[in-house]
Amino acid sequence: MFVYKEFLRLKNNLPAVAHITLNVKCMHKCKTCGYWRIYEKVKDRGMKKEEIFKICDDLISFGIKRFLFVDTDPLLRKDLPEIIKYLKNKDAHVQIVTTGMNLNKIFAENLISSGVDVIKFSIDGHNGLNDFIRGIKGAYKKSVQGIKTLKELRRNKNKPKIYVMTVVSKLNINEIEKIKEKIYYDTGGVDNHYFGPVLEIKKDVFEKTKWKGKNVASLNLIPYEKSYSLNYHDIKKLLKINKDKGTYFLFGRIIKLLDAILYIKRRKCPSFHQVHIDVDGNLIPCSFLPGIKLGNLKENSIKELWRKREHSKFINYLRKKAFPVCFEICWKRSIFNVASQTASLRELIFKRFGKF
Repeated sequence: MFVYKEFLRLKNNLPAVAHITLNVKCMHKCKTCGYWRIYEKVKDRGMKKEEIFKICDDLISFGIKRFLFVDTDPLLRKDLPEIIKYLKNKDAHVQIVTTGMNLNKIFAENLISSGVDVIKFSIDGHNGLNDFIRGIKGAYKKSVQGIKTLKELRRNKNKPKIYVMTVVSKLNINEIEKIKEKIYYDTGGVDNHYFGPVLEIKKDVFEKTKWKGKNVASLNLIPYEKSYSLNYHDIKKLLKINKDKGTYFLFGRIIKLLDAILYIKRRKCPSFHQVHIDVDGNLIPCSFLPGIKLGNLKENSIKELWRKREHSKFINYLRKKAFPVCFEICWKRSIFNVASQTASLRELIFKRFGKF
């Protein structure tokens, strides 16, 4: 029933998912990410809890039932369990992505009580390798302890689901099998472990990505030292470990193949069916195009903004000419078949039945 309802939303050009950034700080200094460089000297900020409630109410009234708190570390907000509980009381599905470094027993208990559906832990290595990539000593140990604490407190219940997400780059590509085995051994196992490629935005791509004459791409994913992107042989290693997921992964590959055969020439963009809200409440296309503000959810409802005025201008532009950053990030991932299977199916359905 849920999949069917989402299908109907896509068919009618309505969003199905909301990505909300709750704050601008992160505890790590990752070599494969630059968020912390941008906000290192900026005082942490985010919308007031009441503003978030109001925006969430608006999104739910628009039919959105899935929420994802991502980008920096939402666990740095002490009121996170309250925000999640507010959404769960309205029958929403909630996921968060975190380093898990500051997940003590009390916070973990509050998260479980909030009803959060999925907690995804970002871990990019084992022991010292993870600490090196993350730029913080003791990062691996604290993340693993966070997982163990959650597992202990949820006891025999299977909620929240506990996933691990590993960003694969040249720094850890030769260790991915060991990373998987070590995390399984140290935590006693998680519900799923995902491996995805590092995403980089090169300087020339940033400079060419303009909207109304201004640079609008994100610099947050440029490794300043050197490129850590995977080459063809590295991608084959990544596909191999993901192939261990069996039938589910094979299903995803078939979807991507159909996608390539049927819709290779058609524009596709997550902003067509996902709402991305930045830390100030602005509707933006995605976290890679933060400079494009399509309206503010604190001032206008999503119904007043979705496919209206600025959002409509953006979509019409994308129909004719994609941004350079799109090829650098989203479409490169699609070519290599490493995006999530759920997202792949959603995109395929959208392009088949949606109206651009």
